Amino acid sequence: MKCGRRLTSLQSQPPLALAVPLSRFTSRVGGGSAFYVSLNMIHIALPDDALAIHILHTRSVRGLCTRDYPKEVIEGWLSGRSPDGYKVRGIAKKEMYVFEESGAIRGFSHVVPICIVALFVDPDHTRRGVGRALFEHALALIRASGTIPVPFEATITALPFYLNMGCTEIRRSFVEKNHVKVETVLMQLPG
Repeated sequence: MKCGRRLTSLQSQPPLALAVPLSRFTSRVGGGSAFYVSLNMIHIALPDDALAIHILHTRSVRGLCTRDYPKEVIEGWLSGRSPDGYKVRGIAKKEMYVFEESGAIRGFSHVVPICIVALFVDPDHTRRGVGRALFEHALALIRASGTIPVPFEATITALPFYLNMGCTEIRRSFVEKNHVKVETVLMQLPG
């Protein structure tokens, strides 16, 4: 959801390029199935992707987070969001990436040199390697930047995913979104 803190000296740096070949990163998914997802399906988000990212983010929160958050929290969390917000906050800065498959966006991440700001997957495409691929891509970008990663905030819903990716839970916390407190988990990336 958000970095624990931002370093202002890093905000003016150019966007990161992945310094390792994408072919090194593949995920075997499905508990032993032969289905593989390659990171070459991930690319930097373009302004034309903003609407699809907005729809996916809204669907993901409403579809996956309802077991962990009351309806009023989810609606407050999503209130006021628009495709233009993604263009200004992440796309224009070249910090957002999309996982595209068959011409459709299945997940997205927002990554800065020090942490993962956001990572969401379409609810119809969970447990297919999309989240893992986006996470591995984000981790590679952060490591390639040469900065020391700072803790990031994740949803309660995403906690099992991040623990499975090797992250460590630091503590529970809250962020305020449109005057609604959303419970989050402060997480540390794997060493």
